[in-house]
Amino acid sequence: MQRLDSEYGRRRMSFIMSPSKFSTLDQLPKPINVNVKLVAVTDPVVLACIRFNMGLTSKRVGEREKELRKATANDRIQLVNERALVRVASYNPPWTLPWFRTNDICIPLVNQA
Repeated sequence: MQRLDSEYGRRRMSFIMSPSKFSTLDQLPKPINVNVKLVAVTDPVVLACIRFNMGLTSKRVGEREKELRKATANDRIQLVNERALVRVASYNPPWTLPWFRTNDICIPLVNQA
């Protein structure tokens, strides 16, 4: 999953590991690159997402973000804030043909608990 890191103004990428296969960080392979960090997520985030296919372009991401924000507003679903960071999830390897790619645009929701 990608998102813009507001502190540094660059993209940050995350990989989600299945808890059914890896129950602790010690079970994951050790990163070779010092910039790669393994972090346990203890506070789950609830996201509103919209799925689409084709390649990721700024225009396409912007269109889907607008569509998602409109849908959540119509359904009275409250986002964390108006400028909540958009997360982009892409599930296929780079050599996948664009029309076979699966992507999600996600925005965090206000905790309903």
